[in-house]
Amino acid sequence: MPFIAIPAYADVLTPANLGMKIIPGKIVENSEGVIEVYSTTGDIPVDKLIATSSDPSIVQVMGIEQDETHMISNVKIKAFTAGDVKIALAAPGFASNEFDLTIYTNSNIATKLMIKATPSTYATNGPIYGYIAVESTNNNDVPTPVASDMVVSISTSDNNIVTPKDDTLIIKKGEYYATGSIVVTGAGTAQLSASSTSMQSVSTSIVVNNINSQNTIQLYVYPKTINAYAASSAYAVVQLHDESGNPVLAKNDIPVKVQITNASGISTINTSRESPLFQIGEQAMIKKGTYWAYVPIEVTAGTSGTFNVVASATGSLISPPVQLTSNTNNTLLDIKSARLDSLPILATGQKELVGVIHLEDPSGQMLIAKDNLKVEIDSSDPSVVSISDVQMDRGSQSALVFAQVGKTANPVTLDVVTDNPQIVAQSISSVPIDSISLKAESLLPKVLTHTKIPIAYYLTKADALSFSTDELSLMVSPSDSIQTGTLSMHKDVPILISDGMLLKDGTQSLSVISPAFSSTFSIEGISDNPKSIEFDYPEKITAGLQNTFSIELLDGQQIPAYADHDVVIKLVSNDPAIIEMPDSVKINSGSYFTPLMFMQKVKACQKLHFLQMKSLCQNLMLM
Repeated sequence: MPFIAIPAYADVLTPANLGMKIIPGKIVENSEGVIEVYSTTGDIPVDKLIATSSDPSIVQVMGIEQDETHMISNVKIKAFTAGDVKIALAAPGFASNEFDLTIYTNSNIATKLMIKATPSTYATNGPIYGYIAVESTNNNDVPTPVASDMVVSISTSDNNIVTPKDDTLIIKKGEYYATGSIVVTGAGTAQLSASSTSMQSVSTSIVVNNINSQNTIQLYVYPKTINAYAASSAYAVVQLHDESGNPVLAKNDIPVKVQITNASGISTINTSRESPLFQIGEQAMIKKGTYWAYVPIEVTAGTSGTFNVVASATGSLISPPVQLTSNTNNTLLDIKSARLDSLPILATGQKELVGVIHLEDPSGQMLIAKDNLKVEIDSSDPSVVSISDVQMDRGSQSALVFAQVGKTANPVTLDVVTDNPQIVAQSISSVPIDSISLKAESLLPKVLTHTKIPIAYYLTKADALSFSTDELSLMVSPSDSIQTGTLSMHKDVPILISDGMLLKDGTQSLSVISPAFSSTFSIEGISDNPKSIEFDYPEKITAGLQNTFSIELLDGQQIPAYADHDVVIKLVSNDPAIIEMPDSVKINSGSYFTPLMFMQKVKACQKLHFLQMKSLCQNLMLM
């Protein structure tokens, strides 16, 4: 029926004014209410009242009743759905009155879905399993239990990146969430979506970072040319490098096999102790927590040619072969012409192998130490690299150079003190900080307080899910905000899921600590219980007549809230001589308000005071 503004009937030159009060003050969809209409201009009866709604699909006028004095007309209305309408009132002798009426959504009905993935960021070299949760809420995004089992379909935008282990989840009757598992299958970004009948689909993103999990075994051979006029030695040094080419500490012992082939690389030279050419310790071991190892290469006198030195190791990339040249030039003895082949180093604060020193004349010919020789190498900053004199034995061509290395990677140069001075810019890098952090979060976007909720605890590296290398005991605080059981992470389970209970409404700042880590996290808790009471009454109360009041339950957002149990409210007037009222009223379970009939005894302006009281399950304060 189209909305028509009805003109007032004019029985007098100056029309009276209509007053009105909506009972309850806030009306919920699929419920009934009353508009109490009366005169605000003296004691004038309100007869032949007409009321219309601008949108009967939202609010429909069901009928109008008058009290026995005709001073008050009660317009009965029925609200069908949430929305805004205009109500027009008209009666003979009164100016027309039009007002806005808002119909609120039933907060007791689940109408929307929320979705969350935990964690949301992964790495291709990390754990591949995670969790997904779907949650039912009302239109105000308050978690709301479902009235019957709800089937939620889970889908992915790219099965090559992430796949749900279960393509359907069921939110059980009386509950508001369900959880499932996901599997990461490749690098990239994908969307996980959840949908259910009559509800809009929702989605969340999963990011999987592509990480090169293989480090490189970098091979160095120094010196690269040796004089085999007599038995001579070189050194094969292997270092563990990351994808950027910087030294990196090994997480486990890495055995590295070193071999020598002919220059064509077709066949392997016999390197056993019976070999007429080479004697070599075939295996080097890069120890856990270090980044280098070496083996000496002993060349038999008279060996001449160019050979390939190769390294091999399981689980790592290998740098290309390095050539070693051996010649049989006449022996040249010297004690002064030292040259340094430096190696990349890490600022570990430890003693490290920083290079190999050998004897060489200005034309590049290898020299043999005439006597025992100490070589001095000065550092531009001894706090970064400090080298003691290097000992080279009589008859040798090379020696290893060790240094005490600091913990800062400041630029440094090394000065080899010889007749032919050499300045070396030393390559040094910082030890990568192992950015492992402890994380904790609820699997749910929002939670109901005083209900069990799933909470995830896990470690991240570079913000992506990582493995736990040790057993970790955890403690969550403060205890007056959250309640958890005994928590312990196992190194073979990347994510610990444990029940918890939030004890307070609102966003709670929480802490989780272990012997090795600590972090803070927050959970937003919402209560679906009523938080306050709204006490509504007409602006004009007529003495000697029954007047309609209402007490209405509101949630934390000041929206009508249905009671999940009978709520008994005690009423106390500060002066019973002015107004009569019942000692108590009850809002029944499944309702959100109750109407009251009051009798004012005398004409007096008196403010009423009501006592705060305790309901069956929570404190409610009369507004």
